[in-house]
Amino acid sequence: MRASYCYLPILRARGGAFRAVAGLSPLARSRLTPLFDVPAPVLKQGETLEGYLEKRADGIHRCWGPQRPVYVDVYDFPLDSRTESGEQPIERLVDLMRARGSRPIPVTGTMLERDADYLSAVRRIVKRTADGVCVRVERDELTEPDLLRSSLATTLEFLAVGPASVDLILDLRYV
Repeated sequence: MRASYCYLPILRARGGAFRAVAGLSPLARSRLTPLFDVPAPVLKQGETLEGYLEKRADGIHRCWGPQRPVYVDVYDFPLDSRTESGEQPIERLVDLMRARGSRPIPVTGTMLERDADYLSAVRRIVKRTADGVCVRVERDELTEPDLLRSSLATTLEFLAVGPASVDLILDLRYV
């Protein structure tokens, strides 16, 4: 779905990564699409998940801007995490970024990796936007091709997207 040549760094959505991406040359920017992995928050007294997601949305938007798509994931969040209004964090993050003019692509795992509530939130995002979705496949799923094929098919059917609207990342986590 994105450009045919693309380096995809997976970065923690924190200040150092934001500064590094903001400092890239135009040529370097043209050759990559970052995936910002938002770490699960450790909220202090008086902080909210909503405020935490606002800061991450601001950081990603300021360093990458609206010109090109950017992948966003909340992989490390507990699956039962919700904002104060009951939204899934991925849905709130994408909405915050879109309100700023960014083009976030939500990242999800397969049905084996993420639960139905998370995937339902991603499906709602995909229906509202034209930028598609990214499926991040874990190492364990890669070792069983039949399971992977079935899981991907089930996930794409659930999300109501065709292969042309999906970017696929094979995430080994470590080598």
